[in-house]
Amino acid sequence: MLAATTTQLEVRDEHVQAARDYPYQVAREDDLWVARVIGAELPYLIGAGASSQAAVAALQAHLATELAARDREGAAWPRMGLDEGREVLRIPATLHAALQHRATAEGRAAQETLVDLLTEALSRPQAPAKD
Repeated sequence: MLAATTTQLEVRDEHVQAARDYPYQVAREDDLWVARVIGAELPYLIGAGASSQAAVAALQAHLATELAARDREGAAWPRMGLDEGREVLRIPATLHAALQHRATAEGRAAQETLVDLLTEALSRPQAPAKD
């Protein structure tokens, strides 16, 4: 983490926009929603809030500040890369809720349920293309 200084930090639009592009995950922890950047370079950056949206907004604000601080110090921005085999999907809230509901009903994690559903769907024979 970069050294803190007492000078004003300028967070520009480019930092805010770039912060929105980093992949993140959101989970309920006790009475709060917590958002974390996915990737090993920023394990200390989190956002928390009463809703998942508030947690993501807090995370993105912290990340924009981190990017601005790195610019001021002349340091590189953290990589956005994910581990091989990992993918971040942004899905509609209704689909996410349905996935969570199904996983809970089956007593499984949403990740497991999603992988099984995708595996099943992709294992079906593909219909021939229509000309």
